Amino acid sequence: MKIDRPSSLFIVCVLALCNWSSDRGIAGEPFHSWVIERPQFRSLLSNEPPGLRRQGGLIWQHLLDIPVGRATAVRWGVRFVSKEMYRLHGELGFKLIASGPNRTDDPVMARKHKLQTVPECPRQKRLPNGDRLHILHPDSIEHYFQGVTGFLNHPDANLMWGIFAGDEDDDVAVYRSAMLKRQPAGHTYIHEFDRQVREQFGGGQWGIPAGIKNRDPNPFRWIALYRFVADRLRDRQRRLYTLVKSRNRNLVVTSFDSPGGVYPTEWSLLAPYADLFTLQMGYPGGSTRWRATAGFHSKLVSDLTGKDFWPCTHFEHYNYPHSRPEEVLEEVSQIFRNGGTGIHIYLPDTLNLSKTKGDLRTSYFSSPRRFHTVMNIARFIRTMPRLKLPDYSKTAILHNDDTIASRPHDNPDIYGQATETCYTFLGPVATSWFKFIDSAQVLKWSTLRDRFDVIYLPAAKYQRKQITSRLRQFVEDGGTLVCGDPEAFETDLLGNDTSTLRTEIFGVTLGDRSRAKSIRVRKFGWTGELPIHSPAFALKPGPNVEVLATLDDGTPAITSHKLGRGRAVLFGANVLLARNVADQRWREFFQAFVKSLGTPIGFNIWNFQLPENLAWHEPRQPGVCLTNNRIIWREEVPLFHQNIETQGTYSYSISPDSLPESLNANTIPFSAGRLTDRRRAILAEKESARPYVGFKLPEHHWVASWSNPQTVAITFDLKQPRPLTQVKLWHRDILPDMTLEISNDGKAWKPLVKAVGHRGHPGDVYDKVVDLPRIPPSRHLRIHFAKRQSGEKLTLAEVELWAAEPGKNNP
Repeated sequence: MKIDRPSSLFIVCVLALCNWSSDRGIAGEPFHSWVIERPQFRSLLSNEPPGLRRQGGLIWQHLLDIPVGRATAVRWGVRFVSKEMYRLHGELGFKLIASGPNRTDDPVMARKHKLQTVPECPRQKRLPNGDRLHILHPDSIEHYFQGVTGFLNHPDANLMWGIFAGDEDDDVAVYRSAMLKRQPAGHTYIHEFDRQVREQFGGGQWGIPAGIKNRDPNPFRWIALYRFVADRLRDRQRRLYTLVKSRNRNLVVTSFDSPGGVYPTEWSLLAPYADLFTLQMGYPGGSTRWRATAGFHSKLVSDLTGKDFWPCTHFEHYNYPHSRPEEVLEEVSQIFRNGGTGIHIYLPDTLNLSKTKGDLRTSYFSSPRRFHTVMNIARFIRTMPRLKLPDYSKTAILHNDDTIASRPHDNPDIYGQATETCYTFLGPVATSWFKFIDSAQVLKWSTLRDRFDVIYLPAAKYQRKQITSRLRQFVEDGGTLVCGDPEAFETDLLGNDTSTLRTEIFGVTLGDRSRAKSIRVRKFGWTGELPIHSPAFALKPGPNVEVLATLDDGTPAITSHKLGRGRAVLFGANVLLARNVADQRWREFFQAFVKSLGTPIGFNIWNFQLPENLAWHEPRQPGVCLTNNRIIWREEVPLFHQNIETQGTYSYSISPDSLPESLNANTIPFSAGRLTDRRRAILAEKESARPYVGFKLPEHHWVASWSNPQTVAITFDLKQPRPLTQVKLWHRDILPDMTLEISNDGKAWKPLVKAVGHRGHPGDVYDKVVDLPRIPPSRHLRIHFAKRQSGEKLTLAEVELWAAEPGKNNP
């Protein structure tokens, strides 16, 4: 399969920046994403066209922050050409998430490459004191729709591809509610919100929790608040969809963009009010071989909405801090094999963008091979047909909004983790196929049994009685209910005890917590002992209950209750922990357990993977860098391979416009000069600890510039003869024609090669590579830069001199 590569200009950029063939310093590091043992691609494609993704993908505009890109490039000595970046966005059909219909640094270039925008709807209304109202305050809602109306009426509204409903609005609404309830100064309206939460969702008893985490761990307050927020944001989304479609039915309306995590969003109820769904996901602190979070979110939202799903899979230096090309490829593959249909890209250095030192700006600078891999994928999937997803839907996992809503904001997400782990065991591990359902659907459908044979219930401690009754009816009608939460149906959403329903459905009563450390299994065609890492409860079986496994103290650990024509299986401990996926014994158990229920397994969709040649790696650069300033970036880590310390110096025939007093223009050490200062330049501080601001020290601190248009010569002294092979230069604006000469004594010079210069776009940073003919080793190299016209400035950001490795011939 032929894979389109980045444009030649972009190839040159990365060739100049990081040509290195091996993974020295990184090789041997474990793979941090799910491993596909027997990948498949073509056989899993359908004949259906790609659909909406044929038009491109979503991207935040950080790569088109031209002032920051240029300032970084000229300091680091990296190619950054604005028209190439705009052209790339146009070629890949990227839709720019922006603050307005025409918001871009270069409107002319944006129009030339037919870039379209997806303006982000306004958030909270700002108060005169600089504070912001709650996102759900009526004035904020009015501000929101005034902004949307402004987009639709904008003179450049024709540039819009869609409307972006909001960024992390659900999380902001929940977090801010709890914080304002705790500290309401200046926001006394929070008491009215509290009343609404209490009366509409808290049974007249439970209002907004007073603070996040453990400041107010009462689960019923959190349930009431999350349900309130979901209801209000759903109404806002409905109004948005209606407004936009009434004005322009061709505009794509997205959902709001939830942050990483599992939220009680009630996705199926939100489904009618967006054309395209998205949310963020990543792995704070790092991913592991045994998590497939991109796949989990993709299947969850795709199943529950039935709409296009383009997740924001955070590859940048934050939620996935070490994503290498092959890991990026696997994460995107997870999206598609789980029903997702496109990508949503965000590439700034989120981890460091609010620091004065260490902000690496974007993956373009700090991880070129990740950047190019993402671009390759974005190009490739625009024409990739849809996948042939399995035609099987008799197994379901309940994404239980009722219980998931009980988590205090920022507390460990045990119920969301259980839901993801259930997905992982059933899908990537057991290779079965299933469908996510949510609480609203359980209430909506007249019967569950006609739809499903097996329903998995990862979390169910807090449950509306109506849903519990529907699940009981499912079992009585002949279905199999498998519950991984031993405290299932403990109370309803208001705290009323419903544990008798647990006993009726599962046929057991819950005893005291056990000190057991393992589960012993002798059924399901698998024999062994399974470690447990969460509290186990003593299950006391009643009539018609079969014990399927025991704890190491001999008491029941897994039970099956015959109820009507079906059965209800209960685990006496929460075994749906992410750490258990890494344990081969647990993987083998779930493979056997799923099969024992009569569920089909072995679906090849779990082998889907995008072609491996989409992963981009730097071509090998032969030789050694004599100026000791070569840096290649690998996943936000600067590597200094192929450098040697020569103690070399250089001199100018004409002093540049700015020269430090500490330097002599006739003898500038490589270790101190501005033409060879990349090791220092990558540490350049910003002017303040805020995102997207400029650098503290001016540009002339890092470059050598000549306003004088006369011929300039730079002479390099390598201190001993070297077999020179190549010269690399990074420059601004005008690079005049060059003549290169060599000498062994610095007096008698021999012409070597001429090189044609370049006239670039003002402000951009270019690179120039001059390959040298085979020559005897030489100590001195001189570069003559031809005379320029008046007003044309020569600016050199960095120079590298390359030679054959000792003992090897020139290439």
